[in-house]
Amino acid sequence: MYKLRYDAQIESVWDSLTGEARHELDEALLKVCLDPYRTTEEHPEDGPVKRLLVLQHTVITVLVIALPFERVYIRTLDPL
Repeated sequence: MYKLRYDAQIESVWDSLTGEARHELDEALLKVCLDPYRTTEEHPEDGPVKRLLVLQHTVITVLVIALPFERVYIRTLDPL
């Protein structure tokens, strides 16, 4: 499983989401940590390391670092 990392600004946006949006994001990020390449799309300009996750309430940009580190870094979190 990949480890999830994010900074205080991302955490602030995450905390400000509505309950439904936060639940959707929590569920989606669990799946991303299990398999980031299958659950996200390549960023049109910077793929395959930079990935997009488009949900009903949010759009997330993540940076995926594979072996040996296995990390997923949330770079942007934008409510829709």
